[in-house]
Amino acid sequence: MPAAGKFQNHSEATSCDACPPGKYARTAGLSECELCPEDQFSVNASSVLCSKCAEKGVEYKSTLGATFCDVCDRRYYMDDSFT
Repeated sequence: MPAAGKFQNHSEATSCDACPPGKYARTAGLSECELCPEDQFSVNASSVLCSKCAEKGVEYKSTLGATFCDVCDRRYYMDDSFT
Protein backbone atom coordinates (compact mmCIF):
# COMPACT_ATOMS: atom_id res chain seq x y z
CA MET A 1 0.00 0.00 0.00
CA PRO A 2 1.41 3.41 -0.93
CA ALA A 3 2.23 5.83 1.86
CA ALA A 4 0.87 9.37 1.94
CA GLY A 5 2.62 11.45 -0.73
CA LYS A 6 2.97 8.42 -3.01
CA PHE A 7 0.69 6.44 -5.30
CA GLN A 8 0.49 3.04 -6.97
CA ASN A 9 -1.33 3.07 -10.28
CA HIS A 10 -1.80 -0.65 -10.86
CA SER A 11 -2.35 -3.65 -8.63
CA GLU A 12 0.74 -5.58 -9.82
CA ALA A 13 3.15 -2.78 -8.90
CA THR A 14 5.84 -3.72 -6.42
CA SER A 15 6.71 -0.16 -5.45
CA CYS A 16 5.07 3.25 -5.15
CA ASP A 17 5.83 6.39 -7.10
CA ALA A 18 6.20 9.84 -5.58
CA CYS A 19 3.51 12.35 -6.42
CA PRO A 20 5.12 14.95 -8.70
CA PRO A 21 5.24 18.67 -7.86
CA GLY A 22 1.80 20.24 -8.28
CA LYS A 23 0.09 17.09 -6.99
CA TYR A 24 -0.37 15.48 -3.58
CA ALA A 25 -1.62 12.35 -1.81
CA ARG A 26 -3.11 13.23 1.57
CA THR A 27 -3.75 9.61 2.58
CA ALA A 28 -2.10 6.26 2.00
CA GLY A 29 -3.45 3.76 -0.51
CA LEU A 30 -4.28 6.05 -3.44
CA SER A 31 -4.04 4.87 -7.04
CA GLU A 32 -3.31 8.39 -8.30
CA CYS A 33 -2.28 11.77 -6.93
CA GLU A 34 -4.64 14.73 -6.74
CA LEU A 35 -3.91 18.09 -8.35
CA CYS A 36 -3.31 20.97 -5.97
CA PRO A 37 -6.47 23.12 -5.89
CA GLU A 38 -6.55 26.63 -7.35
CA ASP A 39 -4.75 29.17 -5.15
CA GLN A 40 -2.53 26.42 -3.71
CA PHE A 41 0.76 24.89 -4.87
CA SER A 42 3.27 22.10 -4.24
CA VAL A 43 6.95 22.55 -5.06
CA ASN A 44 8.26 19.17 -3.94
CA ALA A 45 7.60 15.57 -4.92
CA SER A 46 5.89 13.28 -2.37
CA SER A 47 3.70 16.08 -1.00
CA VAL A 48 0.93 15.16 1.43
CA LEU A 49 -0.69 18.61 1.12
CA CYS A 50 -0.48 21.79 -0.90
CA SER A 51 0.48 25.20 0.45
CA LYS A 52 -1.81 28.22 0.16
CA CYS A 53 -0.85 31.15 -2.06
CA ALA A 54 -1.24 33.86 0.54
CA GLU A 55 0.64 36.63 2.23
CA LYS A 56 -0.94 39.52 4.08
CA GLY A 57 -1.49 42.50 1.78
CA VAL A 58 -0.34 40.72 -1.39
CA GLU A 59 -2.56 39.07 -4.01
CA TYR A 60 -1.35 35.66 -5.16
CA LYS A 61 -2.95 33.32 -7.65
CA SER A 62 -2.31 29.83 -9.02
CA THR A 63 -4.02 27.41 -11.35
CA LEU A 64 -5.04 23.82 -10.68
CA GLY A 65 -1.93 21.64 -10.22
CA ALA A 66 0.44 24.58 -9.73
CA THR A 67 4.06 24.33 -8.63
CA PHE A 68 4.26 28.05 -7.80
CA CYS A 69 2.04 31.09 -7.25
CA ASP A 70 2.06 34.30 -9.25
CA VAL A 71 2.15 37.59 -7.38
CA CYS A 72 0.37 40.78 -8.39
CA ASP A 73 1.54 44.31 -7.69
CA ARG A 74 -0.62 46.19 -5.16
CA ARG A 75 -2.50 48.09 -7.85
CA TYR A 76 -3.28 45.02 -9.99
CA TYR A 77 -5.24 41.80 -9.73
CA MET A 78 -5.10 38.54 -11.62
CA ASP A 79 -8.11 37.69 -13.75
CA ASP A 80 -9.52 34.19 -13.16
CA SER A 81 -9.01 33.38 -16.84
CA PHE A 82 -5.17 33.50 -16.71
CA THR A 83 -3.19 30.39 -17.62
